[in-house]
Amino acid sequence: MPYPNEHAARLRNPDDFDPKSFRRTHGSGDGRVQGVKIPETIDVIWGKLKDANKPSDSVIAQALRFPVKNWTESEARNWLKKNEIKYIDFEPAKNEQKMIEYRTHTPCELREDGEEKYIEGYACVFGQESRDLGGFVEVIDPKAFDGCEMNDVSALFNHDGNLLLARKFGDSGTLKLQIDSNGLRYSFPIPNHYVGELLAESIRRGDVLHSSFAFTIAEDEFLKKDGKRIRTIKKFRKLYDVSPVVNPAYYVTSVTMRDFGEEEPEKKEMPQYFYDKERLQLIKFNV
Repeated sequence: MPYPNEHAARLRNPDDFDPKSFRRTHGSGDGRVQGVKIPETIDVIWGKLKDANKPSDSVIAQALRFPVKNWTESEARNWLKKNEIKYIDFEPAKNEQKMIEYRTHTPCELREDGEEKYIEGYACVFGQESRDLGGFVEVIDPKAFDGCEMNDVSALFNHDGNLLLARKFGDSGTLKLQIDSNGLRYSFPIPNHYVGELLAESIRRGDVLHSSFAFTIAEDEFLKKDGKRIRTIKKFRKLYDVSPVVNPAYYVTSVTMRDFGEEEPEKKEMPQYFYDKERLQLIKFNV
C-alpha cells in the first residue's frame, strides 16, 4: 500500500523474509545495495531471507524508501534508473492531493497606493499557537518554508479555483509572496472583474476578515507538553494557494490523536463544517 510520506521501491517480495529480521537505516552505511552506495536521504529496509536467517547470515535489502521531503516521485524514479537499481515494484507516496490542509490565521486588509488598490495579509504566522484544532494546537516553525515548493501559487477567494484573484509563476505574476520574521505575507492588486470587486466591497463592509492558505506537509513533530498536545510543522512540502475567506472556522486536517501515540483517545464531539463540495467533503473530528 502507498505510504503517506515516502515513495517506495520494492526490491524483493517481503514474504520471502523473516518478518522479525527487518530493520531500517538512513542510507547503506558501509554496505551497498546492488553494488551502489545508498545516500542518507534514502532509507534502506534490510532483512534476512526465511531460509537464511541464522545469526551468521547476512542481511539483504528488501526495499528503498524515498522521503517526500527529499525526493519527488520523478526524482526517485530517475535516481533508480541512473544507478541501474533493479526493483519489482514502485509505489509513489500517497496522493498528496488528499492530504492538503487548510488553515485560517490573520486578518486580510484593503490598501490603496495611489490609484492602485491591493489586498494583503499574512496567510500564516510563525511561532504562535493556533486555536484548538480538535484536541491539539499547532505551531509553525520559522524555517517551515525553507525548501517549500512555491513556484505556482494562486490567490483564490474561499479556496475556490473558479474565483481566481491573482497568481504567481516562478518570480513573475500578479501575486507577491514574502516570508519575513512574522510569517508568510501576500499581496496582489485587486483584479478588474466581478470577483475582485466583490472581494473589495466585502472587505470594506467587514464581511471578509481572514486569510487562509492551503498546503501539504513534508515534516512535522508531535509532543505533549504540560498536558497540551502540540503539533509543530517543521517543513512545508508545497504551498497551493492563499485565500481571503469568509468563514473563520476554515480548518481541515488529516492529523489524528494516533499521531501523538494515543491509540484509544477519549471521544469528543467537534463541530462539523461544509465546504466547497467539489474540493472537500464533510469533515468530522473525533478525538
